[in-house]
Amino acid sequence: MNITDKELDQKAVRLSRDIQQRGIKLVEILTEIDKRQSFSEHSYRSLCMYIVRYLGFSEAQATIYNKLVKTKILASEKVKQMAREGEDSLSVLRLAEQHLRENPDVYNSPKIFENVV
Repeated sequence: MNITDKELDQKAVRLSRDIQQRGIKLVEILTEIDKRQSFSEHSYRSLCMYIVRYLGFSEAQATIYNKLVKTKILASEKVKQMAREGEDSLSVLRLAEQHLRENPDVYNSPKIFENVV
């Protein structure tokens, strides 16, 4: 690439914000798919299987998205707002961790890993 370091940094910042915003939107959509159980229309027994086999994510990525959906992390408006405003991922994750600590029944539920591929 024939661009300055500053331009390269600016591109990285724009792309990382775009990825964060798209990730939040994907979690919102996956939450609705899980709620409707519409993954079964494609012959998948679980959301995680749908994420891996239909959407083409790795098992590790699918497990993360599945956890985010099952723990209802986006129920926290503060987490949603921070992510949409491009807050750095560590801040959002710290807030998500706090949410999980305050709601251990959700986090410790055996259903969180239900039907993980």
